[in-house]
Amino acid sequence: LGQWDRAVEALQRAVALRPADTHALADLGGVYLRRQQPDLAAETLRRALAADPVLPTAHNTLGLALLASGDGAAAE
Repeated sequence: LGQWDRAVEALQRAVALRPADTHALADLGGVYLRRQQPDLAAETLRRALAADPVLPTAHNTLGLALLASGDGAAAE
């Protein structure tokens, strides 16, 4: 497995053990974005923001994911 694949597996396990861990969700969203999966990244980051609406890393990465998926208007 590649570096990002291992990161996804580890973060998915972390989220399964602690579903309310917004930092793990934000990290997982970031890894999905790096793996060229912007829609999955956005979905995961929205979950993080639903639990913690002021989490800066989730907001920033969600904007990047929306841009990558072609939804520049929503990214603003």
